Amino acid sequence: MQFKSSKFYIGGGKKVGILLVVAVAIQLDTLMVGETVIFRVAAITYYIANEGFSILENWGAMGTNRPRMISSCGI
Repeated sequence: MQFKSSKFYIGGGKKVGILLVVAVAIQLDTLMVGETVIFRVAAITYYIANEGFSILENWGAMGTNRPRMISSCGI
């Protein structure tokens, strides 16, 4: 497995973008809603789910056995 600096920088840029989206969501919560955390929770939940599905896809691509419950969901 070889590491490529261009992929490293692109991945780092994506992580910075995620942090910026979460920061904007926090500011929107503060400005629009007050003490509730609607936008913050929505943004963070989206990114956690996205990473989770990515892990499951890579898990399947490695050819390892997955638990029946996960495989039966079609993931």
